[in-house]
Amino acid sequence: MPNKRNPLYTVCMKIKTLFILLISSILSVNSFASHPRDFISDGALAVLSIQNGDSINTIAKAVSSQVGFSSKEPLLANYLSLFIQNPTGIDFSEEILLVVEPTKVQDGQSPTGMFGPIPHLVFVCKPKDGTNLKINKTYLKNSTLYDGWFIATAGDSSSEIETYRNSPILKLLKKDQLSMAIKFGDIWKQFGPIAQMTGGVMIGTLNKPGKDGLISQETKKFVSEISKAFGALMKFCGNINVVTIGSGLQDFKLVTNVDIELITKEDVFINNRSMLQMSSLLADNMIQYAMSSDLTRKLLEYDLTSIQTATNVELPVTPITQGLKLISDLSGHNVVSYNLSKQNGLSIAALTEVENQSDYLDAIPTFMDELTEYLLSEMNMSIVPSQTNKHTWDVSMIGSDSEDQKIMDAVFPKGDTLRFKKFGKDKISIALGPKNWKSVSQKRATPLALVIKENKDIAIDFAMTIDARDLLCGFVDVSKSAGQADDISNIRTTPSAKLSFVFGRDNDGYSAQNKLDLMGIAMVQRDIEAARQEAKANANSRISSGGIVGTKSKN
Repeated sequence: MPNKRNPLYTVCMKIKTLFILLISSILSVNSFASHPRDFISDGALAVLSIQNGDSINTIAKAVSSQVGFSSKEPLLANYLSLFIQNPTGIDFSEEILLVVEPTKVQDGQSPTGMFGPIPHLVFVCKPKDGTNLKINKTYLKNSTLYDGWFIATAGDSSSEIETYRNSPILKLLKKDQLSMAIKFGDIWKQFGPIAQMTGGVMIGTLNKPGKDGLISQETKKFVSEISKAFGALMKFCGNINVVTIGSGLQDFKLVTNVDIELITKEDVFINNRSMLQMSSLLADNMIQYAMSSDLTRKLLEYDLTSIQTATNVELPVTPITQGLKLISDLSGHNVVSYNLSKQNGLSIAALTEVENQSDYLDAIPTFMDELTEYLLSEMNMSIVPSQTNKHTWDVSMIGSDSEDQKIMDAVFPKGDTLRFKKFGKDKISIALGPKNWKSVSQKRATPLALVIKENKDIAIDFAMTIDARDLLCGFVDVSKSAGQADDISNIRTTPSAKLSFVFGRDNDGYSAQNKLDLMGIAMVQRDIEAARQEAKANANSRISSGGIVGTKSKN
């Protein structure tokens, strides 16, 4: 018989006890269901998870209060009313799931749908104690309670609930308050042929003759561009494997990440150094964006002006001319900034990397000659070569009357120039603004530079930052100088209201991120309304004290 006083015996017994407790805890975890996620089948095609809904509702209420908007129901309840008639009965502290499940054909039933049974929706949530949730039968057919969880489905039956362990799609979910995973490739196998057939028929109907019975060259060109874009879209969709989306709220800022994993992978060289360097030199912060040379050239493959002509839809596009294509071929990545101020009006600055600065500058006159007629007819902007400076054009606006001219001069003050200059050894500086305006600055942490630096794991194709507060204040200042801002003449310059967007590629596919300062945007809207109310009160005060309107009423 062992000596229980032996220290070695005591240690062994403690280890044995610890081992038994560990095994028991593991068995305990595996023996109980991990609802609600084990209601997701192994073959699930898509899933949306909502976590910590109470926090989402609280933040949404605080943001809404800034703009004077109040709702009896929480934000999530408004959205989930699509599926539940009494959504306030949902326990938002528990996870909520919306799942797209494949539909199984029961024995003896005929398959439905041209390309197989249409997948159906399953909605899972936890009801509040004592609440009997009722489904909206527009989207759901049946419902039941299982282990305290409410499960509703758009399928024919939910009487037999099945539970699973760790559906493969769960590994794809991001760890965010709102996360979504879509097995796009599996869904596209069924719906891709439908999309291709429908799109082809719709494009075919656009290629119709005019009153003379002939198809015009404009229509042919328009249909050709639409067909090319549609074909590229179908090819891209056919190469998508999985789409994952994650969105979270922190400090009243909404951050959303989207990742698209491709079936056929590509080797992507990630190097954003040039873009980062150029963005660090931009002088103005109101609006900044960067675009890669690859994306620029892809966009130039599509003639959007022909679509605008055929559809009579106004698009903010520049005609794609031979000169534009030439300077695009000669340039690489580029960064641009916009600013609005009473002093400078609308000023635009850009930096673009080039292989040969002289070749680029030599191509500019041809491009400007092609652009002159368009700017005059579409924007009432006159651009003529400067008599004193090379690679510089004098800019002036032509208004329809004195009031119109005043507004145009506020946006583009007299004396503005468009100038192209060599910058460093491998860049070109482009500036539209006053002659003495410095379009570039000393290297610094601009908003765009920070966004590019944060996304070092992707090869950035496009990135943009905007401060909505600065944009509004600039708009008001310019409008005031033109005598056009009576209703919102007094706007606070703080706090900021920033948003950013970035899009790029890595070896798996595409990634995008969007950041939005919800509270900042809400406070901008609040201040606009407050300024309008103040302007209205001041106008009423002038009337009551015998102002101009009061004098007219006496006459």
